[in-house]
Amino acid sequence: MYWANIAPSLPELQAQVLNSLGLAIQQDLATGIWHGNWLQHTMEHLPEDESILFLDVDAFPLSGDIVEHAFRAAEQGGIFGVAHVANHIDPTFIYAGPMFLCLSKRTWNALGQPSLRDDDEFDVAGRLTAVARDRDVKVDLIFPSFVARPKWAMPNGNCLGTATFYEGSVFHLFESRALTNGQAIFAMVAEAVIRREPIDFIKLHWRLNSIGNQLADRAYAKWTRTKHKIARRAKWLGRG
Repeated sequence: MYWANIAPSLPELQAQVLNSLGLAIQQDLATGIWHGNWLQHTMEHLPEDESILFLDVDAFPLSGDIVEHAFRAAEQGGIFGVAHVANHIDPTFIYAGPMFLCLSKRTWNALGQPSLRDDDEFDVAGRLTAVARDRDVKVDLIFPSFVARPKWAMPNGNCLGTATFYEGSVFHLFESRALTNGQAIFAMVAEAVIRREPIDFIKLHWRLNSIGNQLADRAYAKWTRTKHKIARRAKWLGRG
């Protein structure tokens, strides 16, 4: 799912990457619909005997093998995803992030259809992992193996950030709207996968750490902090 404020090249390149791996993707332009609401609606309408792999619009697998592995884990009754932390809510809680998240409808039903929306306790899809662990349902995670521009700490000593690679299997750009050359970075990785060429990690690092990106990142971080404060205030006022 994506909004119209995303550069058109991102969904186009994402589809090209999936196609080059012999896979298809359904992309939903749903401007104005919050991520968690879209995830919830999609799961509610998923057929009872199907599994689904959710992808952020600025993320894609680096090989078809990881997609097969994800669906196999889901069809065996587990949950598969990339390790994520919502530092603005709970920096100690690692969960399967919705930027690459695979599960079956049967598993979701068996867990009582936990909400995939964000709230005061969990970010988007975070509650799914918490409920699964409480019910002893396996949550299989892959962790960052290279981050071109580290930004957020994880409690296990790892980190997340711009252009994160998970165990050589999944790529997530993160916050593509905040980057002065986000489209170019995304294209660099996508085209390497499509052409079956090695990814130039050094070049990625230098391009992402330009002065322009640093300034844009600070402005975006300030806006994000303000947005979260407003959202928390609105929820508090809504309780009466």
